[in-house]
Amino acid sequence: MNIEFKKIEIDDEIKKKMESLTNSPEISIKFYNGYITKFKKSNVESISPHKILLSNPLKNLLIMHYADYIENDDLYFIDGEKQPLTITKLRDYVKNYF
Repeated sequence: MNIEFKKIEIDDEIKKKMESLTNSPEISIKFYNGYITKFKKSNVESISPHKILLSNPLKNLLIMHYADYIENDDLYFIDGEKQPLTITKLRDYVKNYF
């Protein structure tokens, strides 16, 4: 079976939103592009979300974002949270986390 990977670039607007979450120089942000995995000769695809890593010397927070690949593209996912977060709720989450 042939497998094809297609990289999905993180939009600059998403990067700006993430950079606005914190004003602390101690918190670094790294962006990892998502990708689509296509299984050739089938109708099966898998989407790997964008990953945004916020970190300081003591803690790391991984945020996942599917961008335009889900119905509401303003939702952010954090492992262990039952519900996705909007950017407003994510801002509060980040302030409380760090």
